[in-house]
Amino acid sequence: MIDFVQIALQIILILIGLYLALVKSYFQEKGKNIATKEDIEEITQKVEKIKNDLNYSTQTKLSIKAEEQKALIDFYEKYYQFQNYLFDVTLVGINEDNKDKIRDIEEKIDELKSDYDIASAKMELLVDNEKFINDTKLLKLNTIKYHGLVSDFIGKIEMLFIETRQVLNSTPPEQQSDEILKIYKKRSEFHKELNEKKLNFYKEHYELEKNIRTDIYKMLQFLMIS
Repeated sequence: MIDFVQIALQIILILIGLYLALVKSYFQEKGKNIATKEDIEEITQKVEKIKNDLNYSTQTKLSIKAEEQKALIDFYEKYYQFQNYLFDVTLVGINEDNKDKIRDIEEKIDELKSDYDIASAKMELLVDNEKFINDTKLLKLNTIKYHGLVSDFIGKIEMLFIETRQVLNSTPPEQQSDEILKIYKKRSEFHKELNEKKLNFYKEHYELEKNIRTDIYKMLQFLMIS
């Protein structure tokens, strides 16, 4: 009987050992699976973060390129508007009776100059090309000089209006025609002088403007394909 009990106990111990071994093996494998799953999740999160960072970086670069393209186009557009308006200033048709139109012209010049200054500043902020920036600064300097010539011309015409009023108020009627004729001759000379300066200005900075226009075209082409 004792032998039977001992044998039974041994069998039970063996079964318990096998059970514990199986349980241990199960939980070890389960732990491995859990660890593997956690590792995969961590790697996936890192990959997604890298993808998001790359997408953000790409979108930022594209946004900067788009702003640079816009700045280059806007710069030349604002320059062209300002320059051509200055070239078109003649004050033809403006006389003593409607001289208030000069104020409108001067306000328009100031508005276009302000737009040009803002566009120029934004372009300089975004464009990384030292030679191009230096050329645009020289172009701006030349444009400001011509702006000064136009302002001087307007001032001279306004002085003629004052002279005309003085003639009409203080000159004997029989002498007024001759004096008014002299004033018209002065005005004609002022127009001729401005046209000559306009032509010289155009000749002097034609190549500079052409080079800037070519550089803008090349930079826009590069930005579109890069």
